[in-house]
Amino acid sequence: MVGYHVFRNLRLLAATLRDIARHGRPRLPAGAERLASTALYANQAFAWGRRALGLQFHVEVTARRLDHWLVGHAAEIAATPGVTVAGLRADTARWGPPLAEAGRRALARWLDRVEAG
Repeated sequence: MVGYHVFRNLRLLAATLRDIARHGRPRLPAGAERLASTALYANQAFAWGRRALGLQFHVEVTARRLDHWLVGHAAEIAATPGVTVAGLRADTARWGPPLAEAGRRALARWLDRVEAG
């Protein structure tokens, strides 16, 4: 899955947002709690116990870092139906700034949860 996708059931942020995702169909470990899903994939983020966080998307991505990825993965992007570098750049211009902030908030919230025990 390459591109921006709407996340549902994102309990880590308690909101719906978009993020860059390019991973497949992960299975949850036994006892894990689903934290996020998309229309295509049910298991985009999960908690396993109080201190393990599994993410199948790039919460840390910034517009600048993504542009480096687009150059480095141009052949893979070109081979993905319905996805173009130009389209991803346009989506990044639209979604990049709010995603960077949402990613920082999500990770800070998670670390607060870990620290609280």
